[in-house]
Amino acid sequence: DLKGAVAMSQISWLSIVSDMRDLLSRSAIHVAPFRTTNGPSDYFISTLEAMSMGKVCVVSDLPGMAEVVREGETGFCFRSGDSLDLQRALSRAMECDRIALGERARNFVIENFGAAAVKTTNTLYGDFNA
Repeated sequence: DLKGAVAMSQISWLSIVSDMRDLLSRSAIHVAPFRTTNGPSDYFISTLEAMSMGKVCVVSDLPGMAEVVREGETGFCFRSGDSLDLQRALSRAMECDRIALGERARNFVIENFGAAAVKTTNTLYGDFNA
C-alpha cells in the first residue's frame, strides 16, 4: 500500500556507523532486527542506549531484547527473521505516541539500571528528546 511504500522510503539500512551521535539525534525509531545472539554485545547495549534517550525501539524477540522491550509498553517486538512481523512492528511504532512510549522506555532503564545509565548515554551522545 501507499502508506507502507512511504514508510519504507524513510528507512535507512546501515552497517558500521561513523557518527552515532548524529544518527541518534536524527532518528525517531531504533530498530534492532537481529536473528541471533551470536554477535557483539553492543547489539543489546545500543537498544538500552536508545531507550535511555527516549527513543522508540523495535527489536527481534531474541533473549535479552524481549525482556527489556515490552510490547507496546517500552517498545515493540517482532519474530526474528519474520519480515512481515517486522513491518507490523514498524507500523505500530510509527503510529504510537512516541513521546509517551519513549518516556516509559527511559524510565524502564532508570528503574532497572539506574540513573547513571542515562547519564552515561547523555555524556556520550548528548541529551536528545524523543
